[in-house]
Amino acid sequence: MTELEVLNASANSLILSFQPIDFTDPSLVPTFGTAEYAGYFLGQLANTNDDLTNSLSGRMAMQVEFAASEMISGTVFGILDDNGAPVSGQIDLSGGVLLRDGDPSVDATLTFTGDGVLTDINSNTINLAVAFEGDFLRDDFTGIAGDVLGRAEFGGTNQALGGVFIVSLVDLE
Repeated sequence: MTELEVLNASANSLILSFQPIDFTDPSLVPTFGTAEYAGYFLGQLANTNDDLTNSLSGRMAMQVEFAASEMISGTVFGILDDNGAPVSGQIDLSGGVLLRDGDPSVDATLTFTGDGVLTDINSNTINLAVAFEGDFLRDDFTGIAGDVLGRAEFGGTNQALGGVFIVSLVDLE
């Protein structure tokens, strides 16, 4: 299997491990402490008629500081294009708001942002600005999953970026 196939298979396996989807009641998410999560980012670019890749897939590492006003930090790294070629750079994760009185069956209860400058195998520079919208999973908040929405700018032209992310609890302090 190629590195891209392994990444996609690992992401799909993690997604399946959380089936059926069982959201965490946001009011039960801790109000103090930190948690480390690791998982995957799978993004699609809207314009398939340009010189850019049509997809960006990578690994995610994120930390949640439950008591902080901006509770998310981390990165999307090891990014591959749709042919499995490495893309240099990373997406830096920041911000983070948890709607503790929200209803995850209706709307995303956790939002945070990601920004990055990537360079593909053809030396194209891609500026990314994305929003992550998701929810904690299971009664013990062992996962976080949701949608990725944003834009990719290349050569003065913007295009939509959409996708999904999923991470699993690695450590809780």
